[in-house]
Amino acid sequence: MTRAGRAAADPSGSSPSIDSEAPDRAALAEELARSSQEGAESAGGFRDRYFRLAGLPIRLRFAGPALEGPMSLPFAHLEIEPTPAALTVFLWDSDSTASSPPKPPWGLDAYLQHGRVKGHFEDGLYAIFQRGSQSLLVLDADRGRGFFWIGSAGRLEMLDFGSPLRALLHIWLDLQGVQLVHSAAVGRPDGCVLIAGNAGAGKSSTALACIPSALGHLGDDYCLVSDGAPPRVSSLYSSAKIDISTLARMPGLGRLIIPTPTSTAPKALLDLHAKAPEKLIPSAELRAIVLPSITGDSETSFRRSTRPEALAGLAPSTMLQLPGTSEATLTRLSALARAVPAYRLEAGTDPATIPPAIERILEEA
Repeated sequence: MTRAGRAAADPSGSSPSIDSEAPDRAALAEELARSSQEGAESAGGFRDRYFRLAGLPIRLRFAGPALEGPMSLPFAHLEIEPTPAALTVFLWDSDSTASSPPKPPWGLDAYLQHGRVKGHFEDGLYAIFQRGSQSLLVLDADRGRGFFWIGSAGRLEMLDFGSPLRALLHIWLDLQGVQLVHSAAVGRPDGCVLIAGNAGAGKSSTALACIPSALGHLGDDYCLVSDGAPPRVSSLYSSAKIDISTLARMPGLGRLIIPTPTSTAPKALLDLHAKAPEKLIPSAELRAIVLPSITGDSETSFRRSTRPEALAGLAPSTMLQLPGTSEATLTRLSALARAVPAYRLEAGTDPATIPPAIERILEEA
């Protein structure tokens, strides 16, 4: 791994320049490559990290150390030795590298839903602007490379700490036939369940309730699913998010919390790789889809559900959160809902009753 030196800071912290004379869409990736190279030269070189996502090797090239720590941390459980990569992503900030911001060739009216950039989200080139952190994500799919730029590492948000590069990886993995799903997953090396549902259904709290048990963890918010008979679920992030009310019911999880100093989100971030690596499972065959609902009973129970209910738990939350979803996404999620049985998990107020119920689902499925 190349270790970079320190660079002078650029105090401007500016957003990407809007330049009507900038290169057209076909040249955008070259402008980003130039900007990232400028940042790396200023910071003393690129720092390379390699990871394997659902069997696919990727390389993250950090220009200096500012982004390396926070944005590589959730992938640490998937790190591998240097190898030829199917995707290389360049990551840099203008502040710590004293480099100029990239100059994308579009105007202020170009931003669409999910940050997609009008005229720059097609034909192998996909640009996304994240308004909260004022950061730019671009996938140059034809050349197997991506770019992440931000004005300053101090602008990183909870999304960047807990689910870095989510939108870019979703688009690239989709092109490789791997579906990123907005679901949690727990289980054993020989089989797991996807925990699906809309926001507030209890996906994360159900997965987190399993951490003290014998069940392993594949993800609390996002997982990868590959086609197969049965489909295979792969872990993407080793991080997990927990809100204050859940922490009050599961105080033992407090030991897994790591600091996120720039985040103002009402949730804390857990790092399972650093704090409980034995709980992580890199991948497992899918045995069932679990649809949690929160009840007022102390005990947890379950019953069989239907395939339409399973699809309703999988599709809306995945498709409404991610850019570039399409009819093909719905077709893939529909096939997933048909591939394995579905169960309604009526989660009790006692978190300790949740893992035994999931164990029984795994045995029955």
